Amino acid sequence: MNHEQQEIFYYVREWCMKRLHNPDVEPLRLFLTGGAGT
Repeated sequence: MNHEQQEIFYYVREWCMKRLHNPDVEPLRLFLTGGAGT
């Protein structure tokens, strides 16, 4: 994983952990775009 991919991965992971402990967490909204490897 490159640095940018790691940032996104850990952002999503952190959101999931918050969601486990607090169901009122804001919904996760991400927009990903790129080539065939996205």
